[in-house]
Amino acid sequence: MSYVPPHRSRTGESGEQGAPGGNSFGGNGYRSNGYNNGGYQNSRGGYRGNSNGYGNRNGGYGGGYGGGYRSNGYGGGRGGYNRNNNYGGGYNRNRKIPGQGRWVDGKHEPAERDTALELEYFGEAGDPHFQSSGINFDHYDDIPVEASGENVPEPITEFTSPPIDPLLIENIKLARFSKPTPVQKYSVPIVTGGGDLMACAQTGSGKTGGFLFPVLSQMYKNGPAEVVEDNSNVFARRRAHPTALIIAPTRELVMQIHEEAKKYAYRSWVKACVVYGGASIDGQIRQLERGCDLLVVLRFG
Repeated sequence: MSYVPPHRSRTGESGEQGAPGGNSFGGNGYRSNGYNNGGYQNSRGGYRGNSNGYGNRNGGYGGGYGGGYRSNGYGGGRGGYNRNNNYGGGYNRNRKIPGQGRWVDGKHEPAERDTALELEYFGEAGDPHFQSSGINFDHYDDIPVEASGENVPEPITEFTSPPIDPLLIENIKLARFSKPTPVQKYSVPIVTGGGDLMACAQTGSGKTGGFLFPVLSQMYKNGPAEVVEDNSNVFARRRAHPTALIIAPTRELVMQIHEEAKKYAYRSWVKACVVYGGASIDGQIRQLERGCDLLVVLRFG
C-alpha cells in the first residue's frame, strides 16, 4: 500500500476510498455528498446553492425570487425600483406617504396634516432654531427696493391666493411668516407672471422664499412635467425626472434650500431632493430613485 498524505486521506485521490462519508475527489467528494455536504457549491445551502446560499433563488445576494441584488431588477424580485408597482417599496407617485400629497388625474390632492412632521419642519412657536422666530416683519417695510425692467408688475403686500397657491399659504403660516419681505413682494408676481428675475438682497432677507414661493405655486397648479418613459434598458427605470432645478454655489446653501423646500412642499405632491459632494453617493441615488420633483444641486467649478 502506498503512502497517502493526511490531507488526501479523506478524498480517495490515491484511488482508494477515504474515511466514511467521503467519496473520491473526481466523483462526489469535496463538492457533493462527502467532505463538504452542504458546502461550497452543493444543493443544500452552500455558497451558490438552490436553497439558502449566497447566490441562491430564495433570498441570496445574486438571487431571484426573494429579493436578491440582481434578480428581477436592481433591488430584487419584490423590492426593486418600479414606477408602476408599489408592492416592494419602489417609487410610485400615487402611493400614499405621510405628509406627501399626490397628483392624480390632473388634480392636486394634498395629504392630511401630520403633527410629527409639522413639529419637525416648523417647530414650536418661539423656537430659536427656526428662521422665522424672533423676526419683526414690520421692520422690513422700511427697506427700499429698486425694480427695473419692462412691464414690472405691482408688488404684493400680503400672501394671498392668487398668486400663491392656497396650500402653500397654509405652509407659510405654519412657518409663522406674517407678510412678504421686500424681495418677496416683487419676486412672487414677477416669476408667477413668467418673467425672468435677478435679485440681490442681504442675508436673511427672504431670498429663498422669494423664488420657492412662485416656483412651488406653479408646480402645485400645473403638476409634474411630462415624462417620456424609456424602458429600453434597465438603467432607464432608475432615472429621476425633476420638474424644477435649483443650483446653489455652496454645500451649506444647498442644504439650507433643501430644508426650506421640504418645509414649503409639505402635504403637496412635490418631493424635494438634494445632491452635493461629501455625502454618500449610494444614499443620494436611492433618494432620487424614490422620486424627485424639485432637485437642489451644488454647482461644481
